[in-house]
Amino acid sequence: MGRGDWDGAERIFLAALTEAEETGDRRAALSLCSELMGFYRQRADAEKFYPVLGRCTELLGEVRPGAA
Repeated sequence: MGRGDWDGAERIFLAALTEAEETGDRRAALSLCSELMGFYRQRADAEKFYPVLGRCTELLGEVRPGAA
């Protein structure tokens, strides 16, 4: 993956998010959703941004912020 390879970066983010979800690591999934939201915001891709925002909101309900 080279500099400016947005598609490659997206694939890596999505693969990591899938792995976090499959292994039950909700904190990692929440962090990755946050990164993906920033990624999609920077790319001005509202179509992909809003579903990730929804998932992030769901994860916030499952994860207690500040808990170890």
